[in-house]
Amino acid sequence: MLRRFLLAILSCAAVDAAAAAAPEGEPAALLLESAETGRSTEAYAVIRDGQIFVAGGALADLGLSAFIGRADEWISLTDAPEFSVRADLASGRVSFACTARCYAHQRIGAAPSPAPVAARDSGAFFNVDAAVTHTRVDVEAAGLTEIGVFGAAGFGEAAWTVRTGAETSGEGAGATRLETRWTWDDPMRRIRYRIGDSIARQGAISEAVRFAGFQVARDFTLEPGFVTAPTPTLSGVAALPSVVDLYVDGALRLRERIDAGPFTIVNPPTVTGAGTAQVVVTDALGRQQVLTEPFYGGRALLKPGLSDFALSVGVLRERFARASDDYAGAIASGMYRRGVSPSLTLDVRADATGDRAGVAVGGSWTPGLWGQFDVSLAQALGAQPGAIARVGWSRGDDILSFGASVEAAEAGVARVGSPGQLPRTRTVSSAGVTTEWGSLTLSGTHTDRRDGPDTTTIGFDVMPAWLETATVSLGVLYTEQTERALSAAVTLTTPLGAKRSASTSLAHEGGRLSVQARAQQVAQQEGGLAWRLGVREGDISRQDAAAGLRGRYGEVEIEASRVDRQSGLRGQIAFGLVWIGGGLHATTPIRDSFALVDAGVAGVSVLRENRRVGTTNAEGLILLPDLRPYERNRIGLEVDDLPEGATLTHDDLTVTPAARSGVVVRFPVEAGASGEVRVVDEAGVALPVGTVLASEGRRYPVGSQGRIYLSGVTAARALSNGGGCVAIVDRVLVEAGGVVVCGRAN
Repeated sequence: MLRRFLLAILSCAAVDAAAAAAPEGEPAALLLESAETGRSTEAYAVIRDGQIFVAGGALADLGLSAFIGRADEWISLTDAPEFSVRADLASGRVSFACTARCYAHQRIGAAPSPAPVAARDSGAFFNVDAAVTHTRVDVEAAGLTEIGVFGAAGFGEAAWTVRTGAETSGEGAGATRLETRWTWDDPMRRIRYRIGDSIARQGAISEAVRFAGFQVARDFTLEPGFVTAPTPTLSGVAALPSVVDLYVDGALRLRERIDAGPFTIVNPPTVTGAGTAQVVVTDALGRQQVLTEPFYGGRALLKPGLSDFALSVGVLRERFARASDDYAGAIASGMYRRGVSPSLTLDVRADATGDRAGVAVGGSWTPGLWGQFDVSLAQALGAQPGAIARVGWSRGDDILSFGASVEAAEAGVARVGSPGQLPRTRTVSSAGVTTEWGSLTLSGTHTDRRDGPDTTTIGFDVMPAWLETATVSLGVLYTEQTERALSAAVTLTTPLGAKRSASTSLAHEGGRLSVQARAQQVAQQEGGLAWRLGVREGDISRQDAAAGLRGRYGEVEIEASRVDRQSGLRGQIAFGLVWIGGGLHATTPIRDSFALVDAGVAGVSVLRENRRVGTTNAEGLILLPDLRPYERNRIGLEVDDLPEGATLTHDDLTVTPAARSGVVVRFPVEAGASGEVRVVDEAGVALPVGTVLASEGRRYPVGSQGRIYLSGVTAARALSNGGGCVAIVDRVLVEAGGVVVCGRAN
């Protein structure tokens, strides 16, 4: 009776709210039960001609996510094909099952959102890498120096080499400028703008050439997690809340919980070449369904609609690293690639410089599991016109891999930026197999030249997996040009811990046998000692030894060697200076991004990705080089190193620096006051020994003469004995070691 009374009240209330939008029919209050979710709800319904209409909001309340936002829409449970209904209108109960269409489509495994780029702090850096070499006949000094500046408008670089010595003469002697340029990155659009010295991309009709001018190009490294290649579409349906496991070639690559309904794995992690993806859906009852999808991941393919481009305009630079300002004629180069479909990517290119120019078209195609085909056709224009054609095919999986390509050119044709003509044909082929027993690779090339002898090379490399604690490799190389030659080498490498290794090799080349042994230790990421020892006998006699130290403020190395009775000694030093945050800091050479960590406290260990990399100096600062640009870098503090009483809101922060730029990372460390105070009652009598005062979950036992010890006091703190006695202390009182009255709270 009570239930019917409540249903009647519900019906009357719902009629007023929904009558205007409800279809015509007999109103009713029903108890709706979902067979998939196991949930039930009392809902207002309309019954007409045997059909049961309910509002979409009631279905959303039952966990049917497809009806979220459709509260005012009326749904026919008995007429819609996705519902299977069992109704007992006499008792007011309706039970139903629903297909996957009742649930919102879920997208899982999507690539993480781009890491937010930290605002660049303005600053500059200066790198020095210098070496002095002493031999019996000469003392030579050489160095590489670099100046960099950075800020909100990008970063600039200028580098040059310096060489001095008795035998240093000719090109490259003295000071020689290398690259001078300014770069501005747009990570959100994955575009890099550069003015100054740069390199034009290589293509079918041109070589990679250095030039000075302007370049704008797509750069996918500005978003490291971005997936450029097409990925297989992996979809399924879960009848109940489930766990989805993705296996690629038998290896678990993704696991995620999902609700009931259809799902699609977005940008699934796959491999290059042929493979098999398996999606295993395990529901709440332990039932499994397995979906298998073979795929082929092409190396050169772009996702449909994704484009890659580069435009370079300027003047050619010649004799790089030998002359500072040797420029030739103008150059213009442009290329554009676009993914047309998951299996087809097309590209077009045009280049021009001096009396040479050329255009090229090409593409990459993966017809199912047959591998990847690459085709390009180019036409050289200008002084030496002619055509260049190339066709290639490659296919690989986790066991077998094959590849072959042939390039042919007409007589006299040369690529833009290359002084010599192309050979008549050049053929490259390779095959490999990888198993649990090891790997084997066979490769070969043949070049048919018009202006010289043909060249043939055949290489054979095998790496058996017979030993658990060592690596064996065998290489054989056959070459044929004007003469035939055969060389072979076998190497045994043994790890001697995490940072040490030793190797021994036996080689035969030019009819002579040589033996070589080496041992080395590399420095830890946070710094330390590195060394290497080597000896070789046979074709040449060589002994060498080197030791180096990587520290917080730079790197040093000294090496001694003796080659065929000629001895030499070399010393090298490398360091960097950084101006950031209003101060000058010494560090190792700046090669990537970096951060200045301000902990505000001296002697605190700093962690990067949970690994200790150093401690703060007397000013509470430490400079961390070698951060990953445009990626999330996690930096933290060792809380146990903080002084007693210090408070810290966050013990780790995430920073995403721009390329070759620095950012200041400040941790909110507040020292707080620590010391003893005396606690007395309202009559001025010290609280008894053993009395316990508490504040914010911490307990403070009272000692002789009412003394208690407090730490980390930064603001007013209330202490209570739980019986109505309350004492208020603050930082000033703790620092003064004063007396506080514990009285009744107002």
